[in-house]
Amino acid sequence: MISLKYPVKTHWGSAATCLNSIITNQLALELTSKELSRTSITNYPEEICDTIDSEDFWHDVQDLLIILDKLVVGSSIFESDTPQLALFYQWFHKQLTCDGMYYI
Repeated sequence: MISLKYPVKTHWGSAATCLNSIITNQLALELTSKELSRTSITNYPEEICDTIDSEDFWHDVQDLLIILDKLVVGSSIFESDTPQLALFYQWFHKQLTCDGMYYI
C-alpha cells in the first residue's frame, strides 16, 4: 500500500497522481470499507461504502485517468522551453479522434 495523494487545484499532473494512488490502493480501500461498515462502533457513512464497492466508480476513475494522462503529456510538451505551439492543433485533433471516438 502507498499513501493516498491529494491533488493540487492548479496542476493536472497532481490529479492524475491522486487517481493513480486511489487505483493502487483499491484493494486496501475495499477491505477497509468492508471492515468499517461491519463494525458498529464507527459511524461510517454508507455512501462512502457504496461508492468504494461500486464497479462503476472504479471504471469511471480508470476512464478519467486515461484522459488526465493525455492532458498531462500534452501540457508537458507545450510547456517545454523548445517551441512546440505549432504542433498543438495536430496533437489536440489526435486526442479528439483516436479510433474515431471522442475522448476529450
